[in-house]
This record gives sequence, structure tokens and C-alpha cells, in this order.
Amino acid sequence: GDTDTMEPVTLIIDELDAGFCSLSEEIENEHTGYTGSGYVNTINAASSAIEWAVASPVAGTVTLSWRYATTTDRPADVRVNGVVVVDDLAFDATGAWATWAVASTSADLAAGVNLIRLEATTADGLPNIDSLTVDGMGISAGDCGGDGDTDTDTDTDTDTDTDTDTDTDTDTDTDTDTDTDTDTDTDTDTDVDVGVIRITDTVPGWAS
Repeated sequence: GDTDTMEPVTLIIDELDAGFCSLSEEIENEHTGYTGSGYVNTINAASSAIEWAVASPVAGTVTLSWRYATTTDRPADVRVNGVVVVDDLAFDATGAWATWAVASTSADLAAGVNLIRLEATTADGLPNIDSLTVDGMGISAGDCGGDGDTDTDTDTDTDTDTDTDTDTDTDTDTDTDTDTDTDTDTDTDTDVDVGVIRITDTVPGWAS
């Protein structure tokens, strides 16, 4: 690409600057020593976070440095495009809320827009964050709403409507009418006609 895009760049992103994307709480200016319009004070909870967008013309390694203040140790994970690249980066106590220090680490960026997220790992939340400084080749503030390599939107709409309407109407009407009418009429009419013989003739020796 253009040689100008490959010049070393020190990019400082204050709160509300281009490239500043989101936070878990609010921007304050109660404690002195900050740059810009104030500093970010996140909620006291694990997973409270701040996000920035950085555009890089090519894939490469950058240095990430946060200016912060805290009265207690408040480690945080560093995520780039959703992937943890540093576990529990130390943000050691600075002694007072108006005393500022810098915590740094290196990270690999992809070509395009990269979403950098600082996420608290303890219930204390993050320290107060004044700014993020990124040192790299040809980098610039990114578009927080840009797709780049930050949002992997894999919309695979596979609508497989397999309407297999198998209407198997097996009407097996087996009407087995077995009418067994066994009429056993056993009429045994035994007519024994015993005829009565009337003796009208006089048999000898019988009195009439």
C-alpha cells in the first residue's frame, strides 16, 4: 500500500475521541492529573470493560499502553477481536486516585478494524482509565461500528423446509361377521300310540 500508511504512529485515544467505543460506567473529572476531558470510572464488578477501535493497514504487532490510577491492584484481561491475548495484565495500585501510572503490553492486530477490549477480572472492576496509547505501523482510530475483523457475523440461514407429508391412510375394515346360527332343534317327538284294546267279546271264564 501507500508508504505513508506504513509510517510508525503513536495513537493516543482519550475518552470521547474517535476510536473510543464504549464503557461500563461514566466519565469523571473528580481527581486531578488526567488528560482530555476526564477519565473513565467503570463499575466495581468483574467483566466491567472499556473498548476501543484501531484500524491497521496490515497485520502486525502493536504496543498498547493504558494511563491509569487506582488505590488497589486491579488486573484485567486484554482482548483483541474477542480473543484474550493477555490474561490478568497487572494494574498495580498507584497510591492515590490522582497519581497516574502506565501499564503496557504488546498485541497482534489484523489488517482492518480491530476491537480492543480491557476487561476487569476482579470484583473491584477496572482502575480509572485516562487514555489508551497504541504504537504501531500506519495505525489510526477505527470506526466502532465498522465490521473489519472485529465482528464475525456468520449468518448462515439454511432454511431447509422438508415437508414430507406422508398420509398413509390404511383403512383396513375387516368386517368378519361370523354369524354362526346353530339351531339345533332336536324335537324328539316320540309318539307312542298305545292303543287301548277294548275287549268287548266275552272271554270264557270272565264275568261280564
